[in-house]
Amino acid sequence: MERARTEWLRQIGYEQNALAEQVGILFVVRKIVIDYIQPARFNDEITVLSSVARLGRATLEFVQNIVIEDAVLSQSRVKVGCIDRRTLRPMAMPADIYTEIANATG
Repeated sequence: MERARTEWLRQIGYEQNALAEQVGILFVVRKIVIDYIQPARFNDEITVLSSVARLGRATLEFVQNIVIEDAVLSQSRVKVGCIDRRTLRPMAMPADIYTEIANATG
């Protein structure tokens, strides 16, 4: 699920490393709630579906489902916070990043 969130950010134009180095922010998991519905098996090809359910100035809440074909294996809600890279304290996302995320979530 972590990788899916990173790829989602990449699709809207933001690399995690560049955000840390150039902008000075990190996105970190603050809370996660997972319902495990069915097990995956070794070497199963899974798909992680990710969408933003809620967007705040300093937080994002993702809904992420792990699926195989039409079967849902797990459902989760992941709250991610934006923090300052140096102080590790919460901070508002820069306005351009917030706007881009808002546009991507429809």
